Amino acid sequence: MLTINLLPPQEKESLRMVKTNRLLLSYGIAGVFLLLIFCSLLISTLIFLNIQLKGMEKMTLNEEKNSSTVALKNMESDIVSVNKKLAVIDKVQSEKKIFSTILEDLASLTPDGVQFYNLSYNGATSRATLDGHALDLQSFTSFEKSLKESSIFDNIDSPPSNLIISPENHFRVSFLIK
Repeated sequence: MLTINLLPPQEKESLRMVKTNRLLLSYGIAGVFLLLIFCSLLISTLIFLNIQLKGMEKMTLNEEKNSSTVALKNMESDIVSVNKKLAVIDKVQSEKKIFSTILEDLASLTPDGVQFYNLSYNGATSRATLDGHALDLQSFTSFEKSLKESSIFDNIDSPPSNLIISPENHFRVSFLIK
């Protein structure tokens, strides 16, 4: 079918402009409407997530207040403190002298007739004091000479009273342990 438009060109242009404006207005309204729907969707998602977050926070607070959780945290702190104490013990054990080997070395240096009855050790200075009894002066001087020649003991200190002949022949010698 054929349509004849007898309107003047200015009216044709104005009608075309009116149609275009209506079309733009309807698209604009539809776009705004879609934008409002999208914004309302985003807002409802935000509200939903906030409600979920508050619920989770309450659940974690309740869980933290739970007695088993508190007991586990206390146990964890106890384990940490025990581990610290064990580290101190390990350090002390690694720095200590092995006295069984020191006693063996002293026994190997000791001649017949010399007996020990006290060995004290100062860990801060690594100095040991040995108290004992010698049958005679020769046994003691032999022991003292062995100590001085030993590579294990150093800075041997023997007071002059050890050389006095007495019926008991007690002696005291102090030395550094290397």
